[in-house]
Amino acid sequence: MKILISADMEGATGVTWPADCLPGTPQWERHRVMFTSDVNAAIAGFFDGGADEVLVNEAHMTMRNLLLEQLDDRATMLTGRHKALSMVEGVQHGDADGIAFVGYHTGAGDEGVLAHTYLGNSITGVFVDGVRASEGLLNALVVAEYGTPVVLVTGDDRACADARGYAPDARTVAVKDYVSRYAA
Repeated sequence: MKILISADMEGATGVTWPADCLPGTPQWERHRVMFTSDVNAAIAGFFDGGADEVLVNEAHMTMRNLLLEQLDDRATMLTGRHKALSMVEGVQHGDADGIAFVGYHTGAGDEGVLAHTYLGNSITGVFVDGVRASEGLLNALVVAEYGTPVVLVTGDDRACADARGYAPDARTVAVKDYVSRYAA
């Protein structure tokens, strides 16, 4: 069984402020450790659950945030940008049995820690068939085209609630509870 992990950073443990996930800041350096730890927890869970292969697609901003040296060495990592399918690169090969959205967040205009859709404060709402769309929903629509189910979503409690709308069969793990856009 092969699992693809799409790893975004805003929904990672402890991340609550823009500088926490802005490459080059001291806060980013600190939170890269927690982000990598969240991804490693997912990797371990998938291998414990019977996966033979896990591919991690680094999906946040510059797509160079995870600490490769600390990543579980059983996994393979795809890092850097620009990728044809961006956050879900790798799904197009048709060999993934499931995809995990690790460190995800709610969409622009919704309540959630660091809620946005692709561009932090530039896009105020994205809609698909009249429904406000998060990156999770948009990526779920892409992976559905390749027949790959979303099997896990982690992030704040609001991101997990959002996931129930686009991936009702996926497990969700809230790594923090929303208090405000910048607090958890």
